[in-house]
Amino acid sequence: MNPLIVVAAISFFVGMFGYVLFVFWLRPVAGYLKVKRQLAKDLNAASARVNSKPAKTGTANWKKHAAAVNRMYDERLPDWYKLTLARRGESPTDAAKHLLTLANTQNPQHAAKRMAEIKACLKIK
Repeated sequence: MNPLIVVAAISFFVGMFGYVLFVFWLRPVAGYLKVKRQLAKDLNAASARVNSKPAKTGTANWKKHAAAVNRMYDERLPDWYKLTLARRGESPTDAAKHLLTLANTQNPQHAAKRMAEIKACLKIK
């Protein structure tokens, strides 16, 4: 065989493997971590507001975070990463339930408790 054909075939398969690896493994995991970082940032900002003065938290914002966490976990994350999250003790579905409850919470003490539960479910410091 012509060495050029062999090299072209090898590069094709390496490129195909890289595409599958990136699209189905790396990008979903990076997306989940991005959603988690944004949620952590918003939780820390909201907990500072709740502790300083009683104010209503952003209902639509928490619902969007709950939808994003559920969507990433249910539809995009590979099974091996779901098992890794379970082994770490993270529970995105429970966090989404607490986020929806937080969206409907009016009492600042209850909101602070929900925020702590969300941080515990996602292992956010």
